[in-house]
Amino acid sequence: MKRISILFLLLASIIACRKITPPPPPVLIPKRIEISPDNQAVTIGESVSFTAKMYDNLGNLAMPQPVFVWSVSDNTVAEINPEGVVLAKKIGQINIKAQYQNIQATALLNVIENPNQIALIRINPEMPELTIHQTLNLTAMAFNGQNQALEGKNFTWQSDQPEIMAVNSMGVLTAKKAGTALITASAEGIQSSIVMAAVVKKGNFVGKTGHQAGGTAKLKIVNNNLQLIFENNFSACCGPDFRVYLSNQFQDRDISGGYELAILQKGSGSQTYQVPNTIGIDQYRYAIIWCKKFNVLIGVAELN
Repeated sequence: MKRISILFLLLASIIACRKITPPPPPVLIPKRIEISPDNQAVTIGESVSFTAKMYDNLGNLAMPQPVFVWSVSDNTVAEINPEGVVLAKKIGQINIKAQYQNIQATALLNVIENPNQIALIRINPEMPELTIHQTLNLTAMAFNGQNQALEGKNFTWQSDQPEIMAVNSMGVLTAKKAGTALITASAEGIQSSIVMAAVVKKGNFVGKTGHQAGGTAKLKIVNNNLQLIFENNFSACCGPDFRVYLSNQFQDRDISGGYELAILQKGSGSQTYQVPNTIGIDQYRYAIIWCKKFNVLIGVAELN
């Protein structure tokens, strides 16, 4: 009888150790449309095709794809058919729009006459990312209709949110507070594609309660949605039922006041977690790895 009782206790213990608490519901984000190409140049009389893709509330490619409604901002410069094929009619720079219900996206079309004039302007880097008070020197380059670089052009720089990310006349960005700003460079009446510059909050994980954790975490706005991103150097070891939280405080065995985002996707390597749009980028101070099963703190990254 004693042996049976011991076996029963061992079996109950094994079952308990394997039990995982239910995962939080998935975070839903706004649907979006992406257009390709996002910036195209053609000469008068030429045609060019644009394509669009819809992404669902989980950030995945929607299946099946909807039928988009295409339009142009000025049909005297170019006209577009229901399949997204544009015919250039006269010199100018216009927006191409793809729309499904109340969701839309735009791309740029530059119609040129002289193959040596500016057809495209590209900004480098294409996705600048800074922490608060950091600076970065952007560069712009103009290209003609044959995709040849045009030297000696003077660019005018602009930020739509200078209180978040300022840009001076030389293209130097200065990060002022967390968020995003749209940066453009223009010359001779031609504007570049919009570059989204992100001011992120970032920190490195430190292991807690005898556990190992390391690597970089950051909060960043991507496609107008806030994401918590663990970079490739991330690791957290080892145990069951690890969860990802955002919080303003932590204790070894207390996560009250924290917001549970998701089950940890994997113990190491890059991974991304969607954050509900009800949460602002400055709302929480820490990213936390928490063992929910045993209420134990695994690792903390302070986001600055």
